[in-house]
Amino acid sequence: MPQHSDGKTRTAVTAHSRPSVQVLSRLPTWLLPAVVVALVLVGLFGSAAVGVPALALVAVLVGWLGYLSWPALSPGGRVLRVGVVAVLVAAVVAKAAGRL
Repeated sequence: MPQHSDGKTRTAVTAHSRPSVQVLSRLPTWLLPAVVVALVLVGLFGSAAVGVPALALVAVLVGWLGYLSWPALSPGGRVLRVGVVAVLVAAVVAKAAGRL
């Protein structure tokens, strides 16, 4: 059975993410959630041309933060993160198909 390099991948992603996470940690605590809410609203109520990228950006952000925090999450927290990303990806697909 092949060995997985999850440890190496996680270490590399964490190292490359450190500067971005440090920038995010210096922002006012209300700013990132406000931007996420604004992007979701634009994604849901805007045209597909702006909605799809807005929702995709939120999905990538939540997925990235979820990946970074995965080892510290409880099983319930992991299910919640995966569920949120899945709902966001479904919304991107629905918006792109003109169904949202």
